[in-house]
This record gives sequence, C-alpha cells and structure tokens, in this order.
Amino acid sequence: MNIAFSKLLKTPQHQLEFNFLKLGGDYTNFYADVTDEKGQRIAFNLYKNDQGNWMIQGQNVPNWISSMQTQLTQAIEEELKDEKWSD
Repeated sequence: MNIAFSKLLKTPQHQLEFNFLKLGGDYTNFYADVTDEKGQRIAFNLYKNDQGNWMIQGQNVPNWISSMQTQLTQAIEEELKDEKWSD
C-alpha cells in the first residue's frame, strides 16, 4: 500500500509543507522532503530503530530539521492512526 501525505509544520522560522512517502515494507520507513525558504529541496528519511524510536537519516540534513524530529514523527504517527490506511 502506498502512503503519501503532506503536513504543514511550524519550523523555528516559518511554516513549511513537508511531504512524506512510506517506503517499501512495513510502516517504519518514510521518505520526506521540504522546500526551504530559499527554494532548495531538502530530502531525508525517517525510520524506526530497533528500540522503536524514530530517527532522521540523510546527507546534510540541516539542524533545524533535526530539531523538528518530534514534530515529524508525530505527523507520521497521526497519519498512520487515520483509518484510511488500515487494512
């Protein structure tokens, strides 16, 4: 099942639209991207580690995105709870 959704999230400076796409397998791997205030697209992955904690992974992920880990993972968890994704 493909899960793709967008969420407006408040960053330290602005409100930006983050796009999420579930990667293959279970519900523990997501691709995410956002366009910053300069128009540059920043892409990264979020995955759930063996301890059940969501982690951000990617090259050159800015600190302001890393500081939003809680918001980003809450966005995923809220979307997964939505009944439209249930079997």
